[in-house]
Amino acid sequence: MSIVEIIIIAIGLSMDSFAVAVGAGAVMKRMMVSRVIKIAFFLSAFQCVMPLIGFMAGDSFAHHIQSWDHWVAFGLLALMGGKMLQEGFTPPSDEKEKPCGCTDDKKCYPWHTRTLIALSIATSIDAAAVGISFSFLIVNMVVATIVIFATTAIFSTMGMWVGTRFGRRFRKRAEIIGGIILIAIGIKILIEHLFFS
Repeated sequence: MSIVEIIIIAIGLSMDSFAVAVGAGAVMKRMMVSRVIKIAFFLSAFQCVMPLIGFMAGDSFAHHIQSWDHWVAFGLLALMGGKMLQEGFTPPSDEKEKPCGCTDDKKCYPWHTRTLIALSIATSIDAAAVGISFSFLIVNMVVATIVIFATTAIFSTMGMWVGTRFGRRFRKRAEIIGGIILIAIGIKILIEHLFFS
């Protein structure tokens, strides 16, 4: 897998974090360096660790399914992309949304550590599926991990800036874009294995 493809996948993965960061920025209302660094670091760290976990899990049985591994990679990316598209097209709840997405009266601002850990897990858990698909392909995981971390950090910071300027209306668009990117990469992998290998 080329560095360009890894960057494109990293952008797709970072869209969930971008959407959360937009919400965090809307809550902050103005950029605060300490909060921006904390939120971007947590989101980026979890986003790059989950594919590593998936890669290690998938690598242990990758050799058993070499004849149809491209279908597995396509299926995982398409499933994750489809989930992001569904979330992007789902209308917002009628209930008043709190900063972290909870609906009770308890304060749960996204820069509070406990809330931030929950948000980081929620936005990165599906990335483990991408890590599993990496184990079926030729991917340098050191490069992939660095690229995913850096890309998520950049998009998270951008998301907070967008949130402070324009509110939360860009969150759904980010999820839709991310879903399309992941599905497109899955289709590309499938076509390459079926027609060019």
